[in-house]
Parts: sequence; C-alpha cells; structure tokens
Amino acid sequence: MNLFETIRELVALPGASGLEETCLPFYQEFFAPYTEKVFADGFGNIKAVFGEGGIFLDAHTDKLGFIVTQIDDQGFLHAAPVGSVDTRVLPAADFTVYGKKPLYAVAASTPPHLGANDKKAPKAEDLLFDLGLSAKEAREMVSPGDRILFRASTERLHENLIVSPYLDNSAGVAVCLLVAAKLHACGKLKNITFCFSAQEEVGLRGASAALYGGSYSELIVTDVGFARAPGIRPEKAAKRSGGPMIGFSPVLTKENSRQLVALAEKMDLPFSYDIMGGKTGTNADVLGSAFGGAPISLVSIPITNMHTPNETVDLHDIDDTANLLTEYIIEKGNRNEAH
Repeated sequence: MNLFETIRELVALPGASGLEETCLPFYQEFFAPYTEKVFADGFGNIKAVFGEGGIFLDAHTDKLGFIVTQIDDQGFLHAAPVGSVDTRVLPAADFTVYGKKPLYAVAASTPPHLGANDKKAPKAEDLLFDLGLSAKEAREMVSPGDRILFRASTERLHENLIVSPYLDNSAGVAVCLLVAAKLHACGKLKNITFCFSAQEEVGLRGASAALYGGSYSELIVTDVGFARAPGIRPEKAAKRSGGPMIGFSPVLTKENSRQLVALAEKMDLPFSYDIMGGKTGTNADVLGSAFGGAPISLVSIPITNMHTPNETVDLHDIDDTANLLTEYIIEKGNRNEAH
C-alpha cells in the first residue's frame, strides 16, 4: 500500500457530510482482496466487517464544506457552511462544485483598494462562489443542495510532510486501511469491524447510530488532533512528527489508554499524551455510551492548519499510529483466544 497515493485518493473522494455513500466504491475496491462484506448502513456509515463482535475501529470519512442555497442573477453561488470551516482562509480560495459534473470555482474576494476590511474574517454565509458562468449557465449546471468542497490537492511540503485539504480525516482513514493491510499480512484480520463513519463534521451524527445491530468488546476511534504551531499553547497540542497522540479524557477508558501507552513504550514508538478535561471533539464522545457502551480509546494524528485547505501531517505519524493500533489489536486478540 502506497500511503501517499492512498491519501491522494482519499482526499479526492467527493464525500461531503451527508453524501458519504459516494465513497462506497473506493472502500469496496480496497477491501475486495480481504472481504466482500463492505456496505453502507442506513445512516451512511461505511463498514467492512470481519467476523463477529470484537473490536470496532472508527474513522470518520466525511468532509466539511458548503451547500448551495441559491444562484443569483450574476451567476454567483450562495452557500451555507457544512461543518466548522475556517473562514479566515476562504477569500480567493479555490473549490470544486459538485453539480451535474464537477466544476472549478473560486471564492469571490473584494480588493482592499475598494474598502474591504481585511481585519475581519468573512461570514461563511456571505461568501460568493464564482464559476465564471452566466446566471443561465450556472443554473443549468448547479442546483440548490449541491455541495462545494475545497479543491483536492495533495502535495509534499518536505520529505514526509504532506499538505492537503481533508487530511481531517483522510489521515485517520488511512490509519484504518493500513491496519487492515497489516493484520491481513500476519493472518490476524478477524473479529474486527472497520467503520468509516458519516456526518462527524456536523455533530458526530453517524457515530451515534454506528453500533446499531452489533455488539463489540472494545471501541477505538482514530482522528486528527492539534499539533503545535504559532499561537497555540504547548500544553494544548502535540508535536507534529512526534508520533500518535494517545487520548486521556473522562469519556475515554483510562485502562485502555494506559495499555496503549505501555505498548508504545514497549515498541519504542514516539507518542504524546493527549489530555482533555471533558469531551474530545471526536466520535469517541458518543460511541462510548451508545447502545449500552463499551470500553473506548482515542488515538490521533497530530495536524497543523486544521479545517483549512493546507492541513499538514507527517506520513511517519500515520504509519506509527497504524503500527501501534495493529499491535494493540493483535495483543487483544491473542488475549481473548487464550481465554
């Protein structure tokens, strides 16, 4: 599995929140050598199932963006935000509009020469999207309800550092795919469900229904977490290129977090503690108490520039996270078989 190319594919998927089923063919193709049991449930969560029960490994697959609300008489698209988009970076950014076919668009921007207030970020709902089309042409190609995403582009910033929109959560999804490949390679791909959950960016909605119809011994969520950057207090973030972030929070199972720390130390993997005083802001907040609950842990990949077109992660952090979770799942499986 070529990690960089796989992430390129994940970033390019048109899986806006609420339309995750458009990603299903990718997951069916990826898991075809391993299993044919890949499907989207009634909520849009995509699952690859191996055996019964066991571990449930989740990474949300949806992308934040915009939904078209109207096309005005000049051909500009008006839209509402879907998820928490960082509006500071929107003016003059480029996008893909998923109308009758994918269309290139830019965000209209008022030059500062004409009195634009460059000290304030625009409100997302005030943004206009320019297709370069007349109103008639735009209305023939785009309808209210169509989605707008940042234009997909994945590049190497330096060596193993990559830059792209939607590394939140293509990085977490890539961890799950690596775990599946690594478990398959050593004959341990059993009693595990991979869930690529829907609508995380609009309120963790997919995770609230993801466990329906199953019973699991343990839940693991993999997502991205804040990496240190200018303006961020060091205690609020981890070191990028510093390995996986192991979560500790009242909503997480302390014993499982401790086991992950002990295993990382045993494997001599770099890692950091991700300490949260309450909710984690991830699917772990709802999965741990859904349908009776189960022990739950959170392992994250440090990321900078979150919710912008220039999210940045280290490929080594993704691989180290996958190695940690693979070994953790193998140890849990061996322990269960011994009993």
